[in-house]
Amino acid sequence: MVVRLDRDRPRMRFSCCRPDGGDGPKTMLSKIETGMGWQIIAAAVAGYLALLGRSAWKQGEFRQFLRSLAIVAVLCALLAGTVAVAMMLDRT
Repeated sequence: MVVRLDRDRPRMRFSCCRPDGGDGPKTMLSKIETGMGWQIIAAAVAGYLALLGRSAWKQGEFRQFLRSLAIVAVLCALLAGTVAVAMMLDRT
């Protein structure tokens, strides 16, 4: 089985195709291409953080939870900024 990247469509999508050029069965990635997969992941992360925050609130450690959450957010922002700068430098 050969996997190719369809560039004819506005959104890039992976599809399976036979070596003779015919289209084979669509993969699970075609369901994720609409962004629904990322929404499910974001909802799961938000739910987990809400439960974690509730637990920290009940234990009287909500300030420590917020501080840790802020540190993780700053580290993610730094990583995203580094990747963005590397992508911009790579274009030239």
